[in-house]
Amino acid sequence: MFDSKDDDVAEMRAQLERIDRGPGIAKASRNALKSKSHAAFCAAFIASGLTISDLAKRLGITRQYAHDMVHGRRDIPDWVMRGLPRESRKALARGWLEAIDSEPPSRVSWG
Repeated sequence: MFDSKDDDVAEMRAQLERIDRGPGIAKASRNALKSKSHAAFCAAFIASGLTISDLAKRLGITRQYAHDMVHGRRDIPDWVMRGLPRESRKALARGWLEAIDSEPPSRVSWG
């Protein structure tokens, strides 16, 4: 005879299988973080006033690699952010701080 606990376990297993077949929570969070990072990079790039060719020369990379980063086809390593001019890094920092201020307060209870 089955009780409600067995039904709950079966339902949880079914949910877990559905999650495993889908894109998954980790992948969705990575994609969201990647798009935020790319948007921040683009804002900093625009604030720099550089062209893609100038950016490539400044960072010591090919123009195609810089073009791919600007258009979201490449991940943007942290050394690229550090290689941007000071004004664009300041714009980037302002954007991050504004994003933190606009986040809702955490609902996690620490006590």
